[in-house]
This record gives sequence, C-alpha cells and structure tokens, in this order.
Amino acid sequence: MADTAFLKAIFGDRSMTLDELSAALDASKDVKLANLAGGRYVDKEKYSALETRNKTLADQLAKLSEAKPEELQAEISRLRAANEQAEQKYQQALLDHAIESKLMSEGAVDTRAVRALLDMSKIHLDGDNLIGADEQISALKKDKAWAFPTKETKIPKIDGVVPAANNSGNEQSSDIAMINGLLGL
Repeated sequence: MADTAFLKAIFGDRSMTLDELSAALDASKDVKLANLAGGRYVDKEKYSALETRNKTLADQLAKLSEAKPEELQAEISRLRAANEQAEQKYQQALLDHAIESKLMSEGAVDTRAVRALLDMSKIHLDGDNLIGADEQISALKKDKAWAFPTKETKIPKIDGVVPAANNSGNEQSSDIAMINGLLGL
C-alpha cells in the first residue's frame, strides 16, 4: 500500500467534511492534491525541462536541415587531411626525439652534426624501437671518431713557454728592481 503518513498530518485522528479537507489541503504546503487518473497533471519543473529540451532539439534539427551534404562531405575531407598531417608531424616528432635520444646515449658531441651524417631514409620507428640507426651509428663511430669521443680519448698536450725555475731570490729581486726602475718607482 502507498505511503499514507502525509494524510495523517492533515486528518489527524478525526474525520472531516469535504470543506474541512479542502481547507486543510489549502493550508498545507507539503501536500498537493490532484486527480491523476486523467493523466493531465505534470509537475512544473518537468514541464519546463521538457519544453527546454524540445526547443534545443528543434534548433538542432533546423541547423541540420540547413546543412548541405556536399558541404559536410567537404568539411569531413578537410578534417581528415588535417588529421593526417597532424599524425605525420607527430610521428616525425617521435622519430626525431628517438634519434636525438639515441645519439645522446651513444655520446655524440654534436647531435645535429652527427644526425646530418645519418641516412634518414633507412631509419624508422617501429613502436618504441628505432630501426636502422644502430648500424649507421656504429659505422660513424669507426669512420668519424671525433663525433663520439670516449673517456680513453687522450687530451692533446699543448706545449708552451714554461716559466724558468728560480732557485735564488736574487734574480727575482733584480727583475722587480728593473721593473720598478722602468716605471720610475
């Protein structure tokens, strides 16, 4: 059976006449009485929501009826081409990053210069794997050793003038005296 507790608040423990019931229902803010048997009553919020939705759908339908299929197909083709270009740029950026990372991990001095020596047509990316780069980098390490210095690479010794060792303090003081004389001190 339906919840009738709200009726107890109106009736209490007594019986009422139709006029008393009508007055009690008018005074109650919690209870609205309607005959739903005819199906004519709809809550105002529900009606407003449906009315707004109906207007939105009608506007969308009007826009769709104005659209021309040729224009829509042209727009779809344009978007597909733009998507394809973006995908190519993305794949190229992934390849560039993978090559740069590989050259850095191999110890290349100047990744741009070394990259210019690579045959990029033979290098491609297969998922996360860089295919064709290892062979070329190994060959470059042999042919262009300057591009991949190792810790074993000797630093060239630069010879130059080495100050003479001065064991006596007299030579040093005579040099200072000569400088002071030239400066007029």
